[in-house]
Amino acid sequence: MRVTAANDSPNRRNAPARLALATCALVALAVITFACGGDGAGGAGDSPPQETPVITVALPSVPPESVERTGLLVYGDTSSGQTFALNLSNGERLPVTAAAGFVIAFDCTRNGRLIAFAHATVNAFVSVMAFSGEGAPSEGMEVLGGIVGMAWSPSADRIAMTLVDADGYHLSILDVSSGQTTTLPSITGTPGAPRWSPDGQRLVFDLNNNGRSDIQVLEIGASSPVKVSTRATAFTPDWSPDGRTIAFSGGEDQEGSPQLYAVDPDGRNERKLTASETQKWSPRWSLDGSLISYTGLVTVPGVSVLPVRVHHQAVWVAGPDGSNEILITELSADAQPLAWCLRGAWLQ
Repeated sequence: MRVTAANDSPNRRNAPARLALATCALVALAVITFACGGDGAGGAGDSPPQETPVITVALPSVPPESVERTGLLVYGDTSSGQTFALNLSNGERLPVTAAAGFVIAFDCTRNGRLIAFAHATVNAFVSVMAFSGEGAPSEGMEVLGGIVGMAWSPSADRIAMTLVDADGYHLSILDVSSGQTTTLPSITGTPGAPRWSPDGQRLVFDLNNNGRSDIQVLEIGASSPVKVSTRATAFTPDWSPDGRTIAFSGGEDQEGSPQLYAVDPDGRNERKLTASETQKWSPRWSLDGSLISYTGLVTVPGVSVLPVRVHHQAVWVAGPDGSNEILITELSADAQPLAWCLRGAWLQ
């Protein structure tokens, strides 16, 4: 099925700059932790490269029956190009065979019936959205634009997307039953992946303007979003299941190590959740709000003039206040969280 646009408002501002980001946006999660390696021999004064720290993979203390409340944590294993669903209550890791291969965007409906996902394509400005699960469309939908991020609406009838095309980045909403997209009002800057409010009335996303990224909330039908963050840099937000909190990654300055923050949807009560040395982004709330998963990057000090090719990225979970940070995937997997999902027919 080919997706058609019902309302196309091309945004041509800073198109060259955004087009330069297009390729990076589709593969950023896959390469963000790799340094460029060299095979040449170092000089006599070179120090040996520092090895990857040894960090024990563990699981939080989650009651056996809690998986029906928290959901399965679906994450992408970048090193193998596979998607897995992790049951935190017993450690079971199941491959999501329907989404085999490197997935650039993924989400599931709140009731666990359906998943939607997209793989990278040869044409960066065309995507194919695939579905799996109960009542899934019989064929994929071709989307005109490269999908940077997606999220199912709470009512499971729409998917919000950030797309990139020849005119730049823009937010769109896909009606799943008709395959028709609606482009949301033109926004100055580069929007990141959107996330829905639990009532389905608003979207939260990061917006980059000239190198500064802020958290923005857009009410569906409104002409412009509202900034709700104060950090020097703020990105990859997610809305809590109760609608009261937005978690995001941010820093004190644009060059600093990003940590997890939280803010009320009206921009009040911004607070820092974590302060460990691990750099953090892409927080994702569990379905019951009891846990936050996120991508963590373990920083290794450079002690050699020679670049080192190592793996330092993994999935972590913490409490809703940022406490009790626990590594749950091996650093070698270069993994990132995708969604928390109830078990359904998509997991077979």
